[in-house]
Formats: sequence, structure tokens, C-alpha cells
Amino acid sequence: GGTNYAYGNARISATPDVVGNANTPTVVKQVDTFLASNKITNDDIFVVSAGVSDVIANTNAFLNGTITEEQLKANVVQAGADLAVQVRRLNSAGAKHIVVTGTYDLSRSPWAKAINKEALLSTLSIALNNKLKIDLTDNLTGKQVMYIDVAYEVNLFEGSPGSFGFTNSDKPVCNSVDTGA
Repeated sequence: GGTNYAYGNARISATPDVVGNANTPTVVKQVDTFLASNKITNDDIFVVSAGVSDVIANTNAFLNGTITEEQLKANVVQAGADLAVQVRRLNSAGAKHIVVTGTYDLSRSPWAKAINKEALLSTLSIALNNKLKIDLTDNLTGKQVMYIDVAYEVNLFEGSPGSFGFTNSDKPVCNSVDTGA
């Protein structure tokens, strides 16, 4: 059981989503919707996972020339800060058990290799996750929020795919973004 407020391709606080849909609720809107219509109990477990779409959308904007590299980095760091704010909102509303993940290291993705931006995407992934972790440690205790280092986990299986039953880790399985259709 459980209730899912997640939307694919959603960004943390910016619109449109990663595929250009302005109707996809941001994580901020998803938390707003949840808090407006639900009572948190002591047994509730919250899983908050976001950041990948923010890194991708901002990287694409940079590659398309609509933002500078400096803006790209600032936007990604802000996304990490914004995600921490949403976790704090849930905690302040009474959530006692929150699991949080940021983005995996997108430099390890076939997409990063295809666009030849592994170093940039590594820097961006680390920047978002570091800002998220720094802001989470302020006024939150480990007993209430657990950060899972998804970047580490992906690095494990990307570095040794055969150990996890993967036979293809360097070619995209899908070369399009799900538009939600």
C-alpha cells in the first residue's frame, strides 16, 4: 500500500519539466498537495527522490545556449537547496521517517558519454547532492532523515555491470525521454 505523489520528469521547483511540459507538478507542488490533504502519522515513511530532471533540463539549456555554464551550476545548486527545503517542510509537518536521494552521477550515463560531457555532469551531480546534504544536516537529525547515496550505488553496478547481471552498461536502452503520453 501507500500513496504516491511522484510524477515522472518532474523538477524540484522549476517548470517546465525535463521534456517541456509545464503541467507536470514540481516536487514543491507535490509536497503542497500532500500537506494540504493529508495528516502525517508516526508510522509514515516518506521517500523523496529528485534532482536528475533538474540536472538534465539545465544541461540541455546550457547546451542549447539559453543559459551560461555559471547559470547552469547555480541552478543545479539551487535545486539541491530547494529539495532540502521540501524535506524540511515534511519534517516540520510531523514526518519522522524520511528517506532522501538526490541524483546519481549522471557522468556515468550513456547520455553523458554520447554528448561528451562526463566531467561537467559529474561536477553538476556532485554539486546538487552536496548542497542537498549540507542543507539537510542543518536542523535535522539522522533519526528523522536518512540520505541514500544513489551515486555510490550506480557507480558500483556501472563499474562492474557483470557482477549485477547487466550485459550492456554503455549503450542507451532508450534514446527518447518519456513525455508522459
